[in-house]
Amino acid sequence: MTFIAINLTLIEFTVLSLAVITFGVTLYFFIKSRKTLQETLRATKKTAFVKTKKEKQNSVKHNKVTELREQFSRLRNEPVLPKQEREELPSKKLIQKEELAVQDLKNTIAQQQRMLDSYLQKVEELENEGREELNSKIELYMNSLNKIEKNKDVVKSFQLGSLLNYDGSTLLHVCGINS
Repeated sequence: MTFIAINLTLIEFTVLSLAVITFGVTLYFFIKSRKTLQETLRATKKTAFVKTKKEKQNSVKHNKVTELREQFSRLRNEPVLPKQEREELPSKKLIQKEELAVQDLKNTIAQQQRMLDSYLQKVEELENEGREELNSKIELYMNSLNKIEKNKDVVKSFQLGSLLNYDGSTLLHVCGINS
């Protein structure tokens, strides 16, 4: 058999011993603190469970008492009504709720109508701006077209004048240019 030989110096042996001791102490305190934490949690759960059970019972009783007091005070303050009037009261409440809903819808529709009117007004403004721009361009093109037609007439009369050998003053007179 072969033995594994471990050669440790004094420093290595000391460091290794300290590491093992540190690990052991850490492990011991970890286990000890875990046990005490579990015991504490068990103790608090028991007391908390007992307290919450009592608090729930007290709060339920308190809620019932306050509800009964409110009902009693309402009954004391309300006059005694015949059965017919009692039956009419819920219908009045329903009518009021319906009226509120109708009024809310009317307000919503009015608001939407105002928004639509403002959008329509903006569209009309944009349309008018575009129309004015188009009209000015059409007028400009018409003026240009008129000038082109005049120039055509001048060119035709010039061609006619050169064919008939008119002198320059007659040509200027035909074109409408006074010298």
